[in-house]
Amino acid sequence: MGERIYVGGLGPDTTDERLLEMFRPFGAQAVQVARAAKDGPCTGSAEVVVGDRAQAEAACRALNGRECSGRLLTVHLPAERRWDVYRTRRRAGRQDRSDTPATAEARH
Repeated sequence: MGERIYVGGLGPDTTDERLLEMFRPFGAQAVQVARAAKDGPCTGSAEVVVGDRAQAEAACRALNGRECSGRLLTVHLPAERRWDVYRTRRRAGRQDRSDTPATAEARH
């Protein structure tokens, strides 16, 4: 399959074709713009698939912070193990809640 890139900060009039043209120099293979409905406006984000990791990193360096339709794009690779970090923090947060002053007061 290829490497995924996440794109944020897109305008409501962004199309798959427009984004594909922007990422084509970096080996874009597929583009999926997030939409509110099947034919609705763009919700501001998209996913682009490029050939390999080197192309993905080059696209991120070149296009992150670039202006498109009057908005600044956010272009990045997905964070590795992001879900694991979230779950670990969430579990730690649950343990810490029992020691908060508000919880201690409620028990007395």
